[in-house]
Amino acid sequence: MGRNSQTVLVGLAIALSIPAAAAAQSRRAQAVKHFEQGEAYFLAGAFDKAVVEYQSAYDLVPKPALLFNIGLAYENMGDAEHAIESYQRYLTEDPKGPKVAEARARSEAIVRRRQAEQERSEREAREQARRDAEAREQARRDAEAREQARRDAERAARDAGVAEQPLPPTPTPVEHGARPSLLPGLIVVGGGALLAGVGLAYHLKAGNIRDELEQELETGTPPLDSNDPRLDDGDSAAFRRTVLFGLGGAAFVVGTVLVVRALVSDPEVGGVAIVPSAGPDHAGVGLELTW
Repeated sequence: MGRNSQTVLVGLAIALSIPAAAAAQSRRAQAVKHFEQGEAYFLAGAFDKAVVEYQSAYDLVPKPALLFNIGLAYENMGDAEHAIESYQRYLTEDPKGPKVAEARARSEAIVRRRQAEQERSEREAREQARRDAEAREQARRDAEAREQARRDAERAARDAGVAEQPLPPTPTPVEHGARPSLLPGLIVVGGGALLAGVGLAYHLKAGNIRDELEQELETGTPPLDSNDPRLDDGDSAAFRRTVLFGLGGAAFVVGTVLVVRALVSDPEVGGVAIVPSAGPDHAGVGLELTW
């Protein structure tokens, strides 16, 4: 082969490169159209359609910047998972690209929002669980209250039924008086005896003074003095003797009456009554003892 063969080879290479360049140009033109359509959809808020157009442009011409646009569209759609994935692909394919800082910041912000949303969801779930538990507890208490009210109503109905039935006649208790106690009478009798005993002591004292003065009057020595204090002592002892004997006697009589009443009174059939009495040659009243 000479110079002619080399010329043929070069021409062949040129001929083959022309269709390849044309095809690349065609793909680029199509990618531009998809990108422009994606931009239009993005500005109109149709983010899902924008993702499709950006992805078509990337498939034709894999420029990393298109991955950033795809992530931005996903983020506006609220698809956090695909947005983070697209941002991470962009950071991997173009680690020094113009949107690296923004892609990283947006990715981190999405992660923080997802964590905050998860925490909020957990709080809401706990709060809902708490409200559900309170509702179940309130329902349980209401059911118990209704059941208690039902039992109370049944018991009240039974009680009302029993109350409406005629009750058997209650026997009238026999009224009986209590037997009088001996103690008051014995105390009064004892008091009368004590008073009488003290009165007896004063009686003896007065008698001794009287005997002593009479003996001195008989002998004439020493002469009797009207101012002798023994005269006053004797009079005082005699006066006290009289009072004490009177009180003691009265107490003895009252105590004896109380003792006799306690002894002869029967609370069921016994008693003491004053009844008129009459005879062939007399009339009067008397005591009737029911024993």
